[in-house]
Amino acid sequence: MPSSTRRRSTSSTVSWPSLSSRPPAALARWLPVLAWAVVISAFSTQWFSGERTGRIILPLLAALFPHASRAELLAIHHAIRKAAHVVEYLVLGLLLFRALHVPGRPVRRAAAIALGLAAAYSGVDELHQVFVPGRGPAVADCLIDTGGAAAAQVIAVLRAGFSSRGGP
Repeated sequence: MPSSTRRRSTSSTVSWPSLSSRPPAALARWLPVLAWAVVISAFSTQWFSGERTGRIILPLLAALFPHASRAELLAIHHAIRKAAHVVEYLVLGLLLFRALHVPGRPVRRAAAIALGLAAAYSGVDELHQVFVPGRGPAVADCLIDTGGAAAAQVIAVLRAGFSSRGGP
């Protein structure tokens, strides 16, 4: 066998990715969703129960509002915790839309699927809290979470429509 043939047959045709290569598109779209879901799950542990967050937030609120009653401070703390639900699921909703909005899929369909997945994750997250000491499930929290995800879809659909019309 000629030496040129031998070299070709022993040479490697496998292309190895370099450290600077980009991850596959699907991984790049879904990894942030997974990471944020982990963050949400961490917020559902006993470390972020109302009692524990109150130990930090209530003294700060008392310093900011020295004339507020205990009941008022507790109400503000409760509102902050519910606002956190909205923000958590608004971010999840945007990340889900980003992962689902691919060529060939209508914008509104991506938004509807993203909203459904976020609502389902909210339900699973609340169910998980049944097993966490100091926590408990709340249907109201699912509704708040879904509201945050719905707001995200409105933002995403409007932005996608604006971008398709040549906006900034």
